[in-house]
Amino acid sequence: MTRGSRGFTMPELAFVVAIFAIIVTMAIPGFRHARKSAKVGAEIDRLDYGGLTFAVRALPEALMSNRG
Repeated sequence: MTRGSRGFTMPELAFVVAIFAIIVTMAIPGFRHARKSAKVGAEIDRLDYGGLTFAVRALPEALMSNRG
């Protein structure tokens, strides 16, 4: 049987869909873990930035109070 431009057969398409489904089910836990890690990292960055902001704002006041 010559293929020509007829496309794929049903078993071939089913096989490709099955392989794709297996890959997706294996990748989903990894995506969940990556998203959770990104959220934790963003929270840490926010806390670090907040601490830096506090330190920068408090430093001039502390220096002024030590002068007099």
